[in-house]
Amino acid sequence: MQMFMGKSAFVQKLAVFHGHAKTTGPMLQELILDGLRYAAHPSLGGDGNLRRLTLVLHACQMVKSVPTRTIQRYIQQYVDAKWCKLSDDSMGFKFQNGAGSTLPDVAWYDWEGNTEKSAKEDPDLVKMLQSIQQRVTAATKKGTNVQHAELLPEIAKLIAKATAQVHNDKPAVALVPVAVDDWSETV
Repeated sequence: MQMFMGKSAFVQKLAVFHGHAKTTGPMLQELILDGLRYAAHPSLGGDGNLRRLTLVLHACQMVKSVPTRTIQRYIQQYVDAKWCKLSDDSMGFKFQNGAGSTLPDVAWYDWEGNTEKSAKEDPDLVKMLQSIQQRVTAATKKGTNVQHAELLPEIAKLIAKATAQVHNDKPAVALVPVAVDDWSETV
């Protein structure tokens, strides 16, 4: 069984977790795994303490992009504990039948019990451009003044080019980002 982190390493990672939304999933998984190792019975190399898992869940409550309820249920699947009011009037995990935990075989974000938050779709640039085109057209019909309306024909060209059904043996050309002030040229 892998050992848990030192107290200072855990506190440092917990502090970093608050500020790094892009790495939240894997970092949160690492913190949960460490908390589960720490909660293991002392005979199995753990400390038999749920404090780290409680701190992780408290941190999740402060990060809007993390489905806290899912994390709570995920932890409870691997530790026989309940989320309740503790003796110091704070909320936290409490063992139901003594210390102990098991390690998960799947990360919380891939866990089948993750019902509160599904993965976000990859951004579709064509759909975004079509949405812009529709919004500008609707605003123009209402008589609303649209700033930079001169870009609408260029947007229409980009949409037409991206959605054209051309039968060609050559592979499709990938869209390459261009400078904002260079919209007239496509790569």
